[in-house]
Amino acid sequence: MAGTTTDGTVSQIAGRFTTTIDNWAGRWQRGLTESRNGSYSLQKWISDLSSFWSEAASLAAFPWRVIDPATLSDQPARALISLEIDGTKDEVVEAAEIADPGTPSVDVTSLVLDKNNSIPMGNVKVDLCGQGRLLVVRVQGVKGLVGGAMPLAKGTYAGSVTPTGKKGPEVASISVAIV
Repeated sequence: MAGTTTDGTVSQIAGRFTTTIDNWAGRWQRGLTESRNGSYSLQKWISDLSSFWSEAASLAAFPWRVIDPATLSDQPARALISLEIDGTKDEVVEAAEIADPGTPSVDVTSLVLDKNNSIPMGNVKVDLCGQGRLLVVRVQGVKGLVGGAMPLAKGTYAGSVTPTGKKGPEVASISVAIV
């Protein structure tokens, strides 16, 4: 954890616990007072109960979020699709569940090893299935890529999948290993 001392982390966690317990105690006291004067309704009780459990869940996860922010990030998780090409099959297919990208189609960037080596875009197909929540990646014509007149260099080619026509976060990362 760059730039945060142990004392700072402990202070953050202790401060959050103190604030949450103060909220609970205040809500409890208000609920008692209102119930004694007859103004504490079922709606207020449900609201207080919901708030309590929401804060309890947030409080339970807070130390983890302070210690390892990436684990409980607000950013959506990105799928990683890994394919391995050895030249024995002419098509390699892999699928992964993804968050709905918000568009009916997705685009894939060039799958690049270095500035001189990339998998031709005509050999790579990406499709959304399952109401936009399943990403299917196909690398076709593999035998020609690996055993053709100009075979691709061995190594790991990387690219990404983004929603078509939208600027936004990547939907998935693609890694193709040619062995």
